[in-house]
Amino acid sequence: MKNVSEENKIRCSPLALKQTKVGNCLISLTLDTRRECDGKPMPAAIRFTIDRDRYYLRLPDKFTREQY
Repeated sequence: MKNVSEENKIRCSPLALKQTKVGNCLISLTLDTRRECDGKPMPAAIRFTIDRDRYYLRLPDKFTREQY
């Protein structure tokens, strides 16, 4: 029998700084890599995933992958 906490673990994206789940909505603080350019800073974003649909709320801060 599996432990309840093991069943409810959230698979974390490699770029996600922090993730949490509220109901069926997964919320994560990550870099917005949808329009990634080589070496240029990308905006930080809060990503909401609801039923496999992703919505991004961009933040004013920008980081490279190394800085993040």
